[in-house]
Amino acid sequence: MKIAVSACLLGENCRYDGASRPCQAVIDLAQQGHELVPVCPEVLGGLSIPREPSEVDSTLRYPRVLSRDGRDVTEAFDRGAKEALRIAQEAGCKLAIFKGGSPSCGSEYIHDGSFTAAMVPGAGIATRAFREAGIRVVSEGRFMDCNPQALLASEASQAPNLETERLLLRPMTPQDAQALYDYARNPEVGPDAGWAPHRSVDDSLAYIQTVFSSPHVFGVVERESGVLMGSVGLIPDSKRSNPDCMMLGYALGRQWWGKGYMTEAATEVIRYGFEDLRLSLVTCCHYPFNSRSRRVIEKCGFVYEGVMRGVEATPDGIMQDIDSYSITKQEYFSRRPL
Repeated sequence: MKIAVSACLLGENCRYDGASRPCQAVIDLAQQGHELVPVCPEVLGGLSIPREPSEVDSTLRYPRVLSRDGRDVTEAFDRGAKEALRIAQEAGCKLAIFKGGSPSCGSEYIHDGSFTAAMVPGAGIATRAFREAGIRVVSEGRFMDCNPQALLASEASQAPNLETERLLLRPMTPQDAQALYDYARNPEVGPDAGWAPHRSVDDSLAYIQTVFSSPHVFGVVERESGVLMGSVGLIPDSKRSNPDCMMLGYALGRQWWGKGYMTEAATEVIRYGFEDLRLSLVTCCHYPFNSRSRRVIEKCGFVYEGVMRGVEATPDGIMQDIDSYSITKQEYFSRRPL
């Protein structure tokens, strides 16, 4: 994976005080086959090393950055953010690991603009630009709290296997094409989820090589029998421009309905999203006529947001409404058993 990284985390002396903040866990990623793309937005914006410390004015809803001596350095921070984003996009980065607390790179908390060491929830100027462009930004602290194998997976085969009492959640392989076809050809399964019944094993193989090759999508396997029963996973939510959010999706073969399998699988994938990937939001939706899906979503603790009208067409070409749900990380962790 190609990852944009705050240069100070890689040992480059580019901070305002002329120092660095090397993070060995991030540095080691290069030895694990990942390509690290160093950026220092402040230096890229033309600011010197060393320089007066700067902070974002947290009293404003628009970006304004002041140095400790009172100069408005917003233009330099904006220029550096755009240049850092250009470098990351040209390299093909989908993830950035940035220095926490920085007026450029902070992603959860930043100094409040009073130069008193007080911190407030917020994001630095470069982080805002990266997020607007759809690049996920995590601090070095959040990176060390997550499951690196999960966060850094760029395809299904690189993601970890997950287990529950009755189920194994694992990447699908071409060898699963027949089992997938066995349940996906049933006309009661696909249309309720928005896709047409599979017409051949080749159809199922194509799904495995495309849709199910995404990094956080799993085949649902019954541990006792080893039979592939369905699929479950997290994918980008195309209706939201939030790179810290993913959408839960699932399908289950007809013969396994009504036994709690999908609630069990979805509960584990939600845990994976918040604890391993450190997402801030997980969403889910269903067509109004799909009462089975609604029951799964409600059992998993999602909060109903409302109906979106005429969002997408089902395989019969009819434009359908969708009922939309979400759960925040705060809601998840407040519900999690101790």
